[in-house]
Amino acid sequence: MANFTGIECPVCKEKFQMADDVVVCPICGTPHHRECYQKIGRCAFEENHGDGYQWERPYAADQGSASQAGAEESGETVPCPQCGTVNPKDALFCVKCGYNLHAQEQQQNAANYAGMYQAVSPLGGVHPDADIDGVPAAEVAAYVRENSHFYLPRFKALADKTRSVCWSWSACLFHFVYFFYRKMYLLGALLMAVYCACLAPSFIIAGQYVQYMYTAAADATTLFSLDPTSSLSIWFNVSRIVAFGLSILLGMFGTRIYKFCAIRRIKKVKELAKKSGHADVKGLLSQVGGVSRVILVIVLGLFFLSYMGTSFFMALNMFG
Repeated sequence: MANFTGIECPVCKEKFQMADDVVVCPICGTPHHRECYQKIGRCAFEENHGDGYQWERPYAADQGSASQAGAEESGETVPCPQCGTVNPKDALFCVKCGYNLHAQEQQQNAANYAGMYQAVSPLGGVHPDADIDGVPAAEVAAYVRENSHFYLPRFKALADKTRSVCWSWSACLFHFVYFFYRKMYLLGALLMAVYCACLAPSFIIAGQYVQYMYTAAADATTLFSLDPTSSLSIWFNVSRIVAFGLSILLGMFGTRIYKFCAIRRIKKVKELAKKSGHADVKGLLSQVGGVSRVILVIVLGLFFLSYMGTSFFMALNMFG
């Protein structure tokens, strides 16, 4: 219930006391002694209701002046951002207009509180001591580093056998590039060789088409009339199927492969650290793991140069 202590009754002009029975006009909100309201049978400001009059709490001279004076003397005051009235520092609301003096602070605290959850946990919600194939999750996160919040829940699910497949678009779309990036160099090299082998029929067929066009000025019918039963055509179709199937398999099992390689390497690093007396195991795992952007750039550069070089030499053989 609102506290009207110290405010003047508009009928009897006496100030409300703590024990007084106070009623409020349902239209304008003006407080009255119940006795006074019943005595006149209406609100003291009934004639102003038609003008949209609404009662406002007056500045509490006794209470406000005393507390304001004391606050000003001690230097502990808070100005109301709405009406400018000086209030005691410990006041929750303005003594004049009732504005929440701590509204901005509460909004800032709410923003800071929400901001704490915007930072992504490197463990992705997995407990630091959770077991992932014999390795604590915190050590796995130290090894994975980039996007560990993505991988750890999936590693944990695969380790607990709650999921058999965790789809990886990175492995599906980028093939060997993904494995080089994640420092699985041997597997990356093997997949790169398979990918290049799948490209070979395309190079040969493209070369034949260009040669047909150059030597015989073939029309569109001749250009696309490669015998589908020829060994080259079969090789071309098989290579496309292999490349597509490999993409699907890598998408399905890329995360599992990465988990297997990561766990195996973490255990080797921990064993070596134990033998050598290296104390900072997580720091060592962070150095050994993570990603390799330098190797990624080198591999892509070599692949591009190989592609361009092969195209160039094929052109020389055809037209030279």
